[in-house]
Amino acid sequence: MEEAATKRVDRIGVVATDTLRVLGLQSILPQFEIIHLTAPGALDDVNLALVLIDAECTSHLFELLATFHHIRPQLKLIVLGTETGPEYIQRIIGTGAKGYLTLTAKETELAMAIEMVRDGSVWEPRKVLSSLLDRQPGCASSASAPPR
Repeated sequence: MEEAATKRVDRIGVVATDTLRVLGLQSILPQFEIIHLTAPGALDDVNLALVLIDAECTSHLFELLATFHHIRPQLKLIVLGTETGPEYIQRIIGTGAKGYLTLTAKETELAMAIEMVRDGSVWEPRKVLSSLLDRQPGCASSASAPPR
C-alpha cells in the first residue's frame, strides 16, 4: 500500500493559451500531472516527462520547436494541431517534435501517443509515416521496384 502512495506521477507540461484545453487535458489524463506552462517555463522545468504544445498558441511554431530542440534536445515534444497535411506534420517531426496529434484525437489515442513518445518512439499519423518511409532510400517499396 505504501508503494502506491510513493509511486512517481509523470509531469507533463502543456504550452497553450486556451485554459479550457489545459483543463480538458487534466480531466482526461488523470494518470499524469498536467502543468500549464509558458514556453520559457517548459525550458526551465527539468522534471517534465514531456511537453504538449498547442500549435495554435503561437504563429512561430517551427521556431519554438527549434528552440526547444536546441536548448533541451532530450525533452520530448508532442504537437497538437488542426493541420493534417503530411508535409506540415513531417516538418514538425523534422524540427524536433517526437509526435503530432490533431486536436480532435480521442482520449485513448492521446494517452497512447504520450506513452509511446515517453518510451522513445515517434507518434504521427500512419499515412504520414508511410509517406516518409516510401521516400527513404533503401525502403522495401523502393527496393522492390524494377530498375529502369
